[in-house]
Order: sequence, then C-alpha cells, then structure tokens
Amino acid sequence: MSDRPSPTLVSPDRPVQQCRDILVRQLGCAIEELDGRKPNVHGARKQLKRARASLRLLRAAIGDELYRSENVVARDAARPLSSTRDDEVMSDALKGLSERFGTTISGENVRPAAQAGSIKQLTSIKPALKRAMTRAQTWRPDAHGWDSIATGLRSTYRRARRALRNARKD
Repeated sequence: MSDRPSPTLVSPDRPVQQCRDILVRQLGCAIEELDGRKPNVHGARKQLKRARASLRLLRAAIGDELYRSENVVARDAARPLSSTRDDEVMSDALKGLSERFGTTISGENVRPAAQAGSIKQLTSIKPALKRAMTRAQTWRPDAHGWDSIATGLRSTYRRARRALRNARKD
C-alpha cells in the first residue's frame, strides 16, 4: 500500500486548495496503512512525513498558529510509529540472522524480541488523524494563489540547502 503515487497539483488554479486536498489524502492514506491485521507502520510513517511536508507548504496560507497545532498532531501521531518501526526492523533482522545461523550465537540463546508497539497504541493514532482530516477539510485559507505556496517552497528549499551544507561538513 505504501508505494502509491504521490499526489500532485493537477492544474494551475487554486494551488492552496489543491495542497489542502493532498494533505487530507495523505492523512487518509496514513490511516489506511494502519488498518488491517498487520498494519504497515513504515507506510504510515512515510504518509505522515509527506503530510507534514504538505502542511509546511500551506503554512503561509493557514497561518502560524494553525500550522503549529496541526504539525504537532501529525508529529505526535508519527512518534510511536518510529519505535514500532524500529522494533519491526530489529525483529526482522534477528529473524534473518537466526534463520541463517541458528538460534545460538557464541553460546548465547537468541530469541526474537516482542514488538513494543502494541496494536492498541497504533489504533489510538487513527482517531487523531481522522480529526485532523476533518479539520483540514474545513479550512478556508486566506491566501489562494501561488505566492503562499512559493513561501513554503522557498523555506523548504532553504532548509534543505542548509542541511546539505551541514552534511557535507560532517
């Protein structure tokens, strides 16, 4: 499910509303990734990262206060997914190692670790994301043109260039 195509702006008209609609779809996709017997935690995390990026583009149009509060909701929803994803990766790595080398390594008995992220914790994220979707659908941004989207793009580009500069130094 997580390898779905990224939504794009479909016309030059109403870019702010289109970005808002993309944000709503990304939140919906994150919820879908968490549904089912085996939630796709990695897919949900990717959708939430995309949603936060869309939210950054909308910041000038929706205002700093609304941006901050909605960003906190998306950030807080993604946090427990990080530890759950880490547990999944570790468990899969350990399973692969034990299949290849057996369950005993250097005299130590190795058992796959239980996943820390419970399904209950993951399902508590979905209502918060549904409420965020509902709120976003009701937004009536003050700005409607490309100027407000350009502000978010410039800011994102500036941060990316700074991060690249820092990465090259390190």
